[in-house]
Order: sequence, then structure tokens, then C-alpha cells
Amino acid sequence: MKVLCASDSIKEIISNTEINYLPDFFELYNVPWAISSSAKEKIMDFYCSPRDWHKKDLLLPVKNLIIANGFIVPDKSYLYEQNCRAKTIKISYGDTEYIHILEDTPNFQVVSLPRAFIPNEKNKVKLEILDWYGGTKYDDIVISAIFFPYTLIKN
Repeated sequence: MKVLCASDSIKEIISNTEINYLPDFFELYNVPWAISSSAKEKIMDFYCSPRDWHKKDLLLPVKNLIIANGFIVPDKSYLYEQNCRAKTIKISYGDTEYIHILEDTPNFQVVSLPRAFIPNEKNKVKLEILDWYGGTKYDDIVISAIFFPYTLIKN
């Protein structure tokens, strides 16, 4: 998913390198989105970009999102519990708004949407965090990745 913008994100310096926890593309090998729980708004806009499929393919409507909630790092599993995780989210696209409660698990979660749509540049998705599960050490809310399960048809 191509991330267009977010209301805010966390920045930190590790080994003299600044890391901005706002990915350009939402993929598990990129940095996750992290936002302070004290941020006034916790909103991200994204869409499915041509980078996600071949130009000769046809993107079909989707009716689900897959979310990797929390800070998920395979060799640092403790980061999941230490950071906050999204609990109640609002997903908006077109004239549709949907509120969903995520489970407190590092497993992928499928979010069934009320109406199918084609997630392209004209059909942006907005995700807003309304409530969250507390972390044991940090107040940052983290979402590691968001995916659209879609079907490609080759021409």
C-alpha cells in the first residue's frame, strides 16, 4: 500500500540515524507506522499503488483488509507487548465508514469491509485509530502493515 500521509508519526535517532516511523509503502520489511497515543489525531491515508501489480493486470474489487497490528519484529518479539496496539479503528473510503475492533494479537487480522471497492489512487482509504491496547513500556501505537487481498487477472 502506498502511504499518502499521516496526521503524525514517531521519529527517533538510532546510531546517529533518524528513523521516521511512517512508511512510504506499507510492507512488512519497511518501518511500521508509529504514532504517539497523545497525538490529537491518529489518521493515515493510503491506497493500492501501481507498484503493487503489473500494469497489464486488472485489479479487482476487494472487500477485506489484512492488518498486522502492533510492532512486529521476528527477532524482537518483546516489542509487541512493550508498544501500544490499535484496538478500535475507523476505516473510511468513498462514502463508506466502518468501525472495527482489532484483537490484541500479533497475528494477521482480516477486516471484512461493508462494501467492496477498487483501492486505487482515486479510491483512497483512511484509517483512524480511536482506541488502543496499552503497552508495557512505551506509549506509541504501532501498526506494522496493511494489505489488500486482491486477485490479479493477466491479460
